[in-house]
Amino acid sequence: NLVGPQNPNPIKVFYTVFAGTTAIENEHYKTLKGELTIPANSSYGEAEVEILNPGPPATGTPAFRDLNIILTGGDNGVTSSVNYRVISLRIAQP
Repeated sequence: NLVGPQNPNPIKVFYTVFAGTTAIENEHYKTLKGELTIPANSSYGEAEVEILNPGPPATGTPAFRDLNIILTGGDNGVTSSVNYRVISLRIAQP
């Protein structure tokens, strides 16, 4: 989410995996691109996360894995809001 006025130009926003993540790259999710674009005159951008082998967990394994992503900044001095910069996904994973 873009907090503030919309921009007449697309804005590139960067992100990375954040502390507390229990999901493992290339085991529970595919490597993330690390950037997304908020289109011109919009307040939202989308990051695609491909989940690998989703489904119920095997007996005796954790019921889920967490993937925490933090927005790290963007083009033209765009910064992330403290209130909205961490995004958490919970993955049901065998």
